Amino acid sequence: MKKFLFFISLFFVTATVTVLSRSVRFNYLTNKLTNFLSLIEHSNLLIVSSLPGHVEAESYDTMQGIQVETTSDIGGGQNISNIDDGDWLDYSVTVPQDGVYTFKFRVANGWGDGAKFELRKADGTALASVDVPRTGGLQSWQTLGATAHLTAGSQTLRLYVVKGNWNLNWFEAAASRSLPGKLEAESFDVASDVRPETTSDEGGGQNLGYIDDGDWMDYNVNVASAGEYVFQFRVANSYGNGVIYIKSEDGTTLGSVNVPRTYGWQNWTTVSTTATLPAGSQVLRIYTNPGTWNFNWFSVSQNGSPLPGHIEAEDFATMQGVQPETTSDAGGDRISVVSTMVIGWIIT
Repeated sequence: MKKFLFFISLFFVTATVTVLSRSVRFNYLTNKLTNFLSLIEHSNLLIVSSLPGHVEAESYDTMQGIQVETTSDIGGGQNISNIDDGDWLDYSVTVPQDGVYTFKFRVANGWGDGAKFELRKADGTALASVDVPRTGGLQSWQTLGATAHLTAGSQTLRLYVVKGNWNLNWFEAAASRSLPGKLEAESFDVASDVRPETTSDEGGGQNLGYIDDGDWMDYNVNVASAGEYVFQFRVANSYGNGVIYIKSEDGTTLGSVNVPRTYGWQNWTTVSTTATLPAGSQVLRIYTNPGTWNFNWFSVSQNGSPLPGHIEAEDFATMQGVQPETTSDAGGDRISVVSTMVIGWIIT
């Protein structure tokens, strides 16, 4: 009787394992078939994306070696996965005009050291190279930046995987920001390892901290006309001896200014210098060496005020040893104090 029960039990165990095994194989084959059919359906669609704009990673035209899966990123939908070395995705885009464009890529990387991809033209020319750091998981998402020069018109952009083992959810492109104007420090397009933090400076918001020797911030800007411009930098410096360099995309130094000690990381002052800029879309790099200072914003204005006219004392291009303060003079605003002499304004 015991033998009979043993064989009956063995039969049911074997049958259960067989059914489960077939079920797993069936589900696996079903998922593979669904993914394959979706790729076939996708290949029959031509999706043209307008830049500037937002592009979902799975809206490629053609690809090699990738798969699509459900994403847990904000907004849901799908992301691209199974990205291996040498894989690529092609996107048809239209670009309104020649210029520099800022790209943001939404990526996740669980364990892939050295992960990297390139943004390329159809002829294989590399427009930008982007390193993909570990983000803590294949559904732990982070946004990376890059800048690239694009020509106007319809074209194909390729994302080429130099080293894989990461996921991609979307990318987007934005045009240059206009100068003259004011830019918040934390609104950089690409930067080294600097970090935003809450500021107690006038106006609130954030500033950049942890600025070390050799750090840099890139800003994609469109300069209205060629000429000399005044740069004003809002800085705080507890104990360092920082120097700010304004550099062009090719590394040429356009201007520089020292960062004075303000004896506190939230004790703010404004320093100024001048730089000659060409007209048009371009990348300006704010580079520091030495570093060890905080950075809230910078403003850029055309140098030279029309005369006859009215000039506020604090609208200097460069200065030495003065500080702005609130004035009780008619009209309010601020004045500049030089030693014991007070200057309210100048009129010619």
